[in-house]
Amino acid sequence: MPRTKWKVPEYCSNPDCGAKHSIKEMLLPGMQLIRDEETHYKVNKYRCVECEMTFQSSAQATEGVKIAVSVYQKKHGLLTAECIKSKRKALGIESAEKLAEHLDGVVSEATLKRIESGVHVQDPSTNAALAAKLIELEGELGYIAIDGLSDFIITVCSKNRVLGYQSTHDDWTKPFAGLYAELESGKTTSFDETLTIC
Repeated sequence: MPRTKWKVPEYCSNPDCGAKHSIKEMLLPGMQLIRDEETHYKVNKYRCVECEMTFQSSAQATEGVKIAVSVYQKKHGLLTAECIKSKRKALGIESAEKLAEHLDGVVSEATLKRIESGVHVQDPSTNAALAAKLIELEGELGYIAIDGLSDFIITVCSKNRVLGYQSTHDDWTKPFAGLYAELESGKTTSFDETLTIC
């Protein structure tokens, strides 16, 4: 049976309030206890503008966990889910399953999928092993990310042959026509504007 889409209640559920059309979605502070540490963040929640009672939908709660995990990971120097996925895609690896095949058992596919889900915090030893392996893969597969216009990525192999690029605007490729030629000929190996994925 398909799941019913959650709807904002018409009335406040606080029995002392019961105001109609008073529930508004807003960005509010949140706190998650992660490994015995309070992690503070902001996430969308619903609040009654009359009595200020606050609650979350299941989707908001899940998003809150992901934001909290990311905040914790960044604070402790751990790879975030978005960082891992960005690096994987930049290397031309389409899925966590495929990435696990490149890791030679250093990190299991199950663990990698949990980290990429955004709701799991890896331990420092797993993070160190994964980070080291990603650096190794970058050396083997090779890529250069150019921050040309904030969302432009050029992917190259170790011999500077252009493998592909990603851009939200096709017109953005035009200023880089000369750069493509230099990459393909091997004349250019480094750039003043490089973008670290995470």
